[in-house]
Formats: sequence, structure tokens, C-alpha cells
Amino acid sequence: MSDARLHLVPVRSREAKDFVRAWHRHHPPPAGQIFAVGAADESGTLRAVAIVGRPVARHFDDGATLEDMTTRDAVDAVASDVRDHHITLDGTGLFNATRHIDLLCHLTARMAAEAEYQLAPNIADLPPARTLGASAGHLGQAIAHYTQALAPLITLTTAKQDTLQQKLDALGHHSSLRVHLDGASRALAAARTALKVQQPLPAASAPAPAPLRDSTRRRA
Repeated sequence: MSDARLHLVPVRSREAKDFVRAWHRHHPPPAGQIFAVGAADESGTLRAVAIVGRPVARHFDDGATLEDMTTRDAVDAVASDVRDHHITLDGTGLFNATRHIDLLCHLTARMAAEAEYQLAPNIADLPPARTLGASAGHLGQAIAHYTQALAPLITLTTAKQDTLQQKLDALGHHSSLRVHLDGASRALAAARTALKVQQPLPAASAPAPAPLRDSTRRRA
């Protein structure tokens, strides 16, 4: 092992990303970051970098929030944001729908990367790869429902509903919108449930072996 001492050095975003790209085969460089710091040896050679990431999506990027969540915490944060920003039949509802899609896409990409990362040996503090993969699949279903909800939402937001016939024509769009919003909600709940990893049951203790017969003892 080398006795060279390391010291902290400032690194630019591109330099930190290039380092991750060259040396980290399990994770790609992050798309964005707040800042990065490096560790160099006495010759000035960069040996390690630490990247402080932005939140799970730009809507949480308030300048004070950093990416420091477990996978389950990230799902809870997105679910909470989805609940707090309802889909209404106006421009705000359309914005919120695209907001939900943005959040879910970021979260799904992160979970898929962690599933691949978990396949490496000696990785701790992450759910099993199968669990992450199952949860990411449910998130993908939620994204699909939200994208399919866009068409009826846009129609209901922009079309006039002044006459009885127009209101009758809109019933199908209302039904389709509700189906997809409910489906997205169920898929997001399923993604959260999938992360509840059950601990394996303790192995049953083996019965005590029977005492061996002393072959040297002779019968009387």
C-alpha cells in the first residue's frame, strides 16, 4: 500500500465527471451537481472525487437542498410532491402533469442505475437488485399513465364545454383522465411497497447430533 498522503483540491464539474466516467464502471456521471471536491496525492495526481448532487428533480432545486436520500426516501418525496400538486383542468394542471413526469423519470433513472450498481459485490445500504428493478418497473408504469393522461387533459383544458353536447363529448375524456391518474397513483404506491424488503427468516437450528457409540466398550 502506498504511503503517499492525499490532500483536498478543488475540481471543476467537467473534471469530476471525467474522473467518474474513467474509473466508475457502475454509475455514469451525474447530470448535474452543486459542487465537487477532489483528493490528490503529493504529485498532484487526482485520486478521488466527491460530487455533491442536486435534488432528485429540478423542482426541489432551491439552492439549499442536496441529494442525500435513500431510495425509499426519494420515492416518498416524489409521492408527497405528486399528492400536493393536483391535476386540475387548466394550465396549472397541465404544468403539474409534466412536473410529475419529470420527477418520475429522474427517480426511475436513479433506481435503474442503483439496480445495476447493486449487482457489484460488497455493496451495502441498498435494497437488492431485484427489489430495485421491480420498483423501477412500477415507476415506469406510473410514467406511462401520466403521459397517456396528457391527451385527454389537453383536450379538456383547451376545448369549450358550453353546450350540452360539448359536455357530453367531454365525458369520455374525463373518464380516460381519471383512469390514467388512478393508474399512476396505484403504480407509485406499488413502487413504494416493492421497496419493503422482507428480512429472511432465521435458519432453523439443526438438531444436536446423537452421541457416538464408544466402539472400545465391550459388553459384559
